[in-house]
Amino acid sequence: MMLIVINAARLDDIPGIHSLAKLALGTQGTLADVEREFEADNVVMGVAHTENGRVCAYINGWWAIDELELTEIAVHPNVRRCGYGRTLVRWLMECVVARGGQAIHLEVRSSNDGARALYRSM
Repeated sequence: MMLIVINAARLDDIPGIHSLAKLALGTQGTLADVEREFEADNVVMGVAHTENGRVCAYINGWWAIDELELTEIAVHPNVRRCGYGRTLVRWLMECVVARGGQAIHLEVRSSNDGARALYRSM
């Protein structure tokens, strides 16, 4: 079993997050958009890297008082179904607990069976 490590995103992760968002989610935002989100005080952003240091998964959420809204989660197609999504969500849950948060909210497309199964299982 592979060890998956999630860390708080750093500024030098932003280009990789932007590229993965475009690939995995079809996001049309700019690199500057991701940088602004990263710098916002109420954002939590976690990232996983491949062995060679490339961003292969990330998660982010926005704080609203004592609750967090999970806004994006993306896993590179080459490493899907390897535990990254579950590990990212657990990391985010730990962030919420550490800050004294009360809940995580999210929206997911009804057609996204994989994500729905993941969230139900957690």
